[in-house]
Amino acid sequence: MTFTTKDDVICWGVVKYLDIQNSAAYSREQRSDWGEGATEAMCNEVRDFLIPDGDGSLTLGDLIDGTPRNQMTKVMLEEKVFDTWHHDRTVLIHPAGNEGAVMGFHDVVTLANWINVLPRSATVEDIESMFKAYKEERLPFVQEAATHSKSLSQDMKTAMSRFVTKHMPSWLWRVVNSKMVSYRPQASFLPFVKDNGTVAPANQRSYHETRKILEARSRTATATPV
Repeated sequence: MTFTTKDDVICWGVVKYLDIQNSAAYSREQRSDWGEGATEAMCNEVRDFLIPDGDGSLTLGDLIDGTPRNQMTKVMLEEKVFDTWHHDRTVLIHPAGNEGAVMGFHDVVTLANWINVLPRSATVEDIESMFKAYKEERLPFVQEAATHSKSLSQDMKTAMSRFVTKHMPSWLWRVVNSKMVSYRPQASFLPFVKDNGTVAPANQRSYHETRKILEARSRTATATPV
């Protein structure tokens, strides 16, 4: 698959389906071939794949050769979303298998917003309440990502899903993509970054609620004589 970003940079990815035996071999305990060498080996397997271009001569190898090696990664797609995200003072970041590093970044920003407004003498109850708010905000987007991941698996149901996706009209594809990219979190303790995207960002509870807390504290500090 390929897609072009706003700055005319082509992004690409390859999905390799494993049979039952190989899938079992790539269990979490035995997954040892995910380094740079394994990535290079997989790239060599798909170099000759044709991709859409003007005269039909462009291959995936052309994109591979133009991609810095440190920007190519190999990951294992997993169709799971953990139910337990936190306990006492321990919390999971990216508790949804391997749905992509971007999801992990979003988790970190959301969690950082809540951590930043914890009281100095925070109790376990304060911390658990913060973790609950973090999960409530992120869970719908994590579940959406997991659903998208399932569409890349190999059973009959997802094969039908891929068929529908392949023949989906462009307007409907834009709707689907818009939902996927709508969550663009910002840190409430940093200067606001103007959003220039063509898709309106989804509501970010952690940003708005923690901004109110920070602004209230700022007013209190200003009003309190030193």
